[in-house]
Amino acid sequence: MKVQEFCPSEAEHCESLLIDTRGSLDSQSLSIASAITFIRKCGIALQTLSIYGAIGIVSFGWTLSRLLHFECIRYVPLWFFSALFIYNLDRLKKDPADLINTPARSQSAANFRKISRALTLISAAALVVVPILEKDWLMLLLTTGGAVVCMNYSVPMFGVRFKDIPFLKSFFAPTLVTAAFIVPPLLQQPLGADHACYAIVTAWTWCVTLFNMLLCDLRDIEGDANTGVRSLPVAIGGRRTIFTLCTLLVLGVVLSITMRFECDAAGVIPWIFLSIILPVYLAGLLAAIRKPMPEDFYEWWVEGILLVPAIIYSVTS
Repeated sequence: MKVQEFCPSEAEHCESLLIDTRGSLDSQSLSIASAITFIRKCGIALQTLSIYGAIGIVSFGWTLSRLLHFECIRYVPLWFFSALFIYNLDRLKKDPADLINTPARSQSAANFRKISRALTLISAAALVVVPILEKDWLMLLLTTGGAVVCMNYSVPMFGVRFKDIPFLKSFFAPTLVTAAFIVPPLLQQPLGADHACYAIVTAWTWCVTLFNMLLCDLRDIEGDANTGVRSLPVAIGGRRTIFTLCTLLVLGVVLSITMRFECDAAGVIPWIFLSIILPVYLAGLLAAIRKPMPEDFYEWWVEGILLVPAIIYSVTS
């Protein structure tokens, strides 16, 4: 049997091809790794600077405007910049509890401190400039007044932080966010839905946003207890907080099913899916926190609660 022999030049050529191929694969691997690192850094920036949370606020507000038939375009920049202002201001004020509850986020906040400070100033200016440009004096009053109230949540402007008042940490944000969604259109626009729909949707919104807040407070229970912050989970304990979350989940389902019969024909399908898919998502979060979860879980999936209704409505309407 004849054995084929390779001349030295052919062997060198094959070796060169192998080296080139290996180099190409290494280059591609480095490119993929660099892309992943870049995406991860962008994700950290979105979380730390609260841009992701602000997008969630706007998305939820937009969904409510579709469900209740009010015009939201004038409120979108105010919702967005209010969220940026409140969240970044809270991160700028160093809180001992954060070092226990969210150490990774605290480190990221320190790294982005200059950008966060700039965003806080830009957002504060926008909350004044936007209503003035639109000659919307009522919204100027509401946004500036709301901003001052929110500042006292993190900074003791009136001698004590609202965060330090028992239970207020858990109820402050959900109540304020719900009011920011519902009150302006009620004051400025003709009702696009009847009073019963507004009342039911207001209660549903408060249940969803309170569910979001209590999940975060449940994560923060150790740091809050150690630093004297009396959130609802600190006061009643983890087990009763879980029961409260289950109650909110059931109440949210009841309210959304009720809206199925109260809304107009265009809202029937979205409310049917909101009464099914959103509770499944929330129940999944409840099941997940039975064991300790990383900070990213809360930053992406728990904060993502506000995005879910917008996704459901966009797909089903």
